[in-house]
Amino acid sequence: MSFKDLKKNRADSFKKLIDETEALNENDYAPDPDSWYPGVDKVGNGTATIRFLPAINDEDKDFIRWWTHNFQDPNTKKWYIENCLFSIDKNADPVMAFNKKLWDSVEDSESAKLHPNRIQATRQARKINYRSNIFVVDDGVNPENNGKVKKFKYGKWCFDKIEGLMFPKFAGKKAVNPFDLWEGSNFVVEIFSEVKGGKKQRNYTGSHFETTVGPLADEKKMEEIFNSIQGWSLKAYLDPKNFKSYDELKKHLDEVVGYDTDK
Repeated sequence: MSFKDLKKNRADSFKKLIDETEALNENDYAPDPDSWYPGVDKVGNGTATIRFLPAINDEDKDFIRWWTHNFQDPNTKKWYIENCLFSIDKNADPVMAFNKKLWDSVEDSESAKLHPNRIQATRQARKINYRSNIFVVDDGVNPENNGKVKKFKYGKWCFDKIEGLMFPKFAGKKAVNPFDLWEGSNFVVEIFSEVKGGKKQRNYTGSHFETTVGPLADEKKMEEIFNSIQGWSLKAYLDPKNFKSYDELKKHLDEVVGYDTDK
C-alpha cells in the first residue's frame, strides 16, 4: 500500500481497526535501540507527547498484542520472566495450565481468594502488553527523542485510552482513529510517582488524547515519516522464534517454583 493509498483508504482502515479491537477478548523481547519508554525526572514525574502511527505496508494491524508472565517465587526467590505461549497458541502455556490447576483445586467460597493456591495463581497470572510505532512530538524528559520515530510498548492503561477515543461513551462525540495521520490526535503521557504497598510506582491516570484532531504534519513530512517505518514490522514480534517451546517453559517454571508442576 502506497502513501496515496493510505490516505485514500484510511476510512476503511479505521473500520477494520474498530472491528479488530471489538473482537479483542506478557520475558519480553530483546532490547531494541529504537524502542521508546517515557522517562521521569528526579522526583518521578514526567510528560511527553506522541502520535501513534498506522500499520506499515503489507500489514493490517496498527498495534500488536501479546502476553507475558513476570513473577518471583516467594520460596525459591527465583524469577520467571517469559513470553506466554497463549499469545500465539490459545491452548498451550505451562504457567496457564498450572494456574488453572491451582485455581480449580479450591472450592469456590467467600474466603476462596485467601487460599494459598489462589493467591499463587493470581501472583503468576499473565499480563497483557501492546506495541505500536509512534512519532515523538515532544519528550519533556529526554528531548533528544523529539521528532524521531520509535517503537512503544505499553499496557492496558494506554490501550484503554485508545479504545476510549475510538468508542466514545458520550453522545455527540465523534469516534477518532488514533492511528490516522490526517485525522488522528496527539497522545499526552503524564506520569507521577506514588507509593503503594511500600513500593514506588508510576501512575499514568492523567494521560490523555488532545482534543484537537488533525494532521500530524504537512503532507511531505507525513509521507517521510510513513516511509521511514516500512522496515518496522509489528507482526515480527509475534514470530514463534520469539517464544520458547512448551517444554522449555515447563522446565523453567519447575525450576522457579521448586517442584514438578504436573504432580
